[in-house]
Parts: sequence; structure tokens; C-alpha cells
Amino acid sequence: MPVKLTERQRLLALIGVVAAIVAVVVALMVTSPGKARETDSAASGSGAQVGKLAPEIIGISAWLNAQPLMLKDLRGKVVLVDFWTYTCVNCVRTLPYLTEWHKRYADRGLVIVGVHTPEFDFERDVKNVEAAARRYGVTYPVALDNARGTWDNYRTQYWPRKFLVDSKGIIRYDHIGEGRYEATESQIKKLLAEIGANVNGMGSVKDPNPGPLVAAQNVTPELYAGARGYFQAQIGNVDQYTPIQPVDYTLPAALRSNVIYMSGLWKAGEEGLYHARGTDGYVDEIVVKYFARSANLVIQPQGDHPFDVRITFDGKPLPEHIRGKDVVVDAAGDTVVRVREARLYNLVSAPEIGAHELRLSAKSKDFAIFAFTFGTGEQD
Repeated sequence: MPVKLTERQRLLALIGVVAAIVAVVVALMVTSPGKARETDSAASGSGAQVGKLAPEIIGISAWLNAQPLMLKDLRGKVVLVDFWTYTCVNCVRTLPYLTEWHKRYADRGLVIVGVHTPEFDFERDVKNVEAAARRYGVTYPVALDNARGTWDNYRTQYWPRKFLVDSKGIIRYDHIGEGRYEATESQIKKLLAEIGANVNGMGSVKDPNPGPLVAAQNVTPELYAGARGYFQAQIGNVDQYTPIQPVDYTLPAALRSNVIYMSGLWKAGEEGLYHARGTDGYVDEIVVKYFARSANLVIQPQGDHPFDVRITFDGKPLPEHIRGKDVVVDAAGDTVVRVREARLYNLVSAPEIGAHELRLSAKSKDFAIFAFTFGTGEQD
């Protein structure tokens, strides 16, 4: 049943969520220092700096595509340390370049280590990461940094981020975010040449078209669901928002852009928004007005049964020429995403940037959303 809470009850619930989030942050701050003592690399707490010895890879819960690796055992090689997480669209867009470099240069002395540091709890599950690695064709070593040991050792705050480490273990290059693929490959070749590898005539990847610069300045930012979205002012129904409890949300007469609205019965958690009931039809909705060329959504099924999420674009089914790669048409003629696993789903891939409205609805109570991401470039 929908819960109608008093203002005092809503305030107490919000205070509880704030306290929980603060407790998690404090715990991470307390437990992270000192782990670098397990290594013979950079001094504890110094982080990663160009020209300095690279911090060691530590605190890894599992490895994919390789036996456990340590930088101290890779002297004589060139190592690319890539911090990523599989629901990050910016990270996903870098993977084709990383896989290409692995194919080109692995037998010439390049070792790529993908340090997978999760943003959401479900990204800690090794089966989910294995599925993502298969989906994106990742065959180089992947380290599951679930406790953020290596993330903290490098003192990084960004996904994606790439460090190039030379044959002596020194960081020679550091790049935050997407892009600069040509420059990165040039540095890879330079470091491989230093160890005597023949990289002549190997060619080079090309940087993609970044998209309209002026339009990109106004693109909708990443929108988080749940408590994080609330505290970043990204929830549209702010006057109704109540964490933990199922709430019957109603839409206002006018909708603002760049926020998430809920209509119907939803429960707000720390990381996401959870559909709070099963329905016979598409009743409860998530609504977002955005400005971008592409739209993506992180969805996690809360049970083992697959389900469809219906999507409308400006009040109609998605036209074929703008459907994201995860969108199909069901027997009723609706455009839907078929949710089978916890991952990033591509909803819209339009030829031009523009202002639009998305509405998403599922009959299943297992529907949960975590974050929308938007883009403007040709890769999006």
C-alpha cells in the first residue's frame, strides 16, 4: 500500500539516510590509509604522480583473464593501468581502444591492467564483471578492486583514468577521461621503443568526432537516482521524496529539465529508485526531460525473472532511426528494453542533439534504476 508520511516522518527518514551515508564515507576514510605498506612501490599515501614510482596494485578480490599480477613483477614491460567500471558509459567508450592496443602491442611488451573499481554495489559481483568483459570483448587482465585498495593507493577520483608505467616502474603518462587516444598510443609506442620493441608501421587509432562543442556545453549531466540524486538536486519530486518507504508519487503540472521524476509507487534507496509493486499494465513511470544526442540508463533487475521496460520518446514509441542498440519492438508495437542483467542500457542514439522527454515503465516489481547518462559525440 502507498505510504502517506507526515513531514516529521519524512524528515526523520531523510536524517537516517544522511547518517548512513556519512557513516560509509567515514568508514572508507578510516580503513583506506596504510595499505601501501603491502608493496615496495610508491610511499604510502603519496598517490600516483608522473615521474614517480607507480603505486602497487593491491587489495584485489579477484582477477579475470590472468593470474594475480603485481607491478614489481612486470619490470621490463610497459604497463597501462586503466581505472574503469562497467556501468560507466565514459569507460565503455574507451574499451574498443584498449582492446585494440592489447591486440597490437601485447606481444611487443605492453601489459594492460583494467582496474575495475565499482561505483554501485552490484558491480562488485564477479559474475557481473565477467559478463561485461565478454560483452565488450575485454581479454586483457582485469583486477576487481572491490575494496578500492588500488583506487585509494593511486589517490584517483575519476573513471576512466589511464596511467602508463615504463619498464622501470615509473609513471610516464596520466590521462583523465575519454579522448586523446592518438596521444596515448603515441606514448605507448615511445615507451615500447625504449625497451627495443619494433613498433614501426603499426598505424594508430584515430580520435572520434567529439560532437558539437557549443551544444555539448548545455548537455544534460549524469543524473543519479536514490539518495545521491536527492542530495545533488536531481530529483524532480523533491517535495514528495521520502527514502526507504514506498511512496505514491504524482507528477507536477510542469516538468523541469535535467531531473528525474517518479509517477506511481516507487521506493528510494541509497543508490537507486526501486519499483515498489508489480502491475498488470504500464502504470508507474520514470520521466526525464533532457538535452543530448544519446541517452543511457543503468538498470539492475532485483530478481531472477527477465522483464521489459517500455520507453516512449516525446510521447511516442522510439522511431527506428534513433533507437539505442538495446531497444527492440515488442508484439504490441511498443519500444522496450529487455532487462536480463545489471548493466548500462543504451536507450537513444539520435543523429542530432536536441531536447526530448523520455518515459520509462515496467510491470515488474524487479525494475530498479541507478543513473542516466547523456552524450553528444558520434560514439554515444
